[in-house]
Amino acid sequence: QYASDMREGLWLTTPEPIVVDEDGHLSNGQNRLAAVIEADIPVAMTYVTGAPRRSIIGTDCGMTRSVGDAARIEGTPFPHGDNQYAAISRRMMMGMDEKRRVQLSHQQMLRFINNHRKALEFSFEVFPRSVRGLTQSPVRAVIARSYYQRKDRERIRKFGEVYISGLVDHPKKDSAAIRLRNWVMDMFTSGQRKKAKHYVKATVLYAKADMALAVFIAEA
Repeated sequence: QYASDMREGLWLTTPEPIVVDEDGHLSNGQNRLAAVIEADIPVAMTYVTGAPRRSIIGTDCGMTRSVGDAARIEGTPFPHGDNQYAAISRRMMMGMDEKRRVQLSHQQMLRFINNHRKALEFSFEVFPRSVRGLTQSPVRAVIARSYYQRKDRERIRKFGEVYISGLVDHPKKDSAAIRLRNWVMDMFTSGQRKKAKHYVKATVLYAKADMALAVFIAEA
């Protein structure tokens, strides 16, 4: 991730130094220096020498910042919960690809989120509140991607309304949202009985939600 940021021009120079202790041993900056070698480009960094040998014990002991923390520092906070944006974004990238693993730095993730803010916000417009089990990130990711892929926004909003409430105006035309809702709730409650969040893969949930939305929009 560090090397990728360096190659893409996303690397930020920070006050945190590369540290060599009083014995000439590198005590902080191993990952950054390894990334410089991998990226094969020069990167400016602060450099400190002669640090006390025991100073390494107190290095990097703080809490790791999240993507949400980085967004707040940048002045672009997430209005609907920090963790959701990253989870939805990862699923938007992965879709139904079970083998793909998305490992991004905070800078890369922020770039994706900022590039697709309108799509992400649309998922919160369709599902204004989070409902345990129903509004998991794969379902929200389907809605976010539909911002680009499907033109009937009003029908998508209706899908969200029916899916969350379980109430239909037209039993036949709206049945796809109800069938998805019933399936998700059944999987979720089964998982709860087994003391787990759910026992269905995210790729399967994504695929079923995508199909349900397509059928719902077609009013089939």
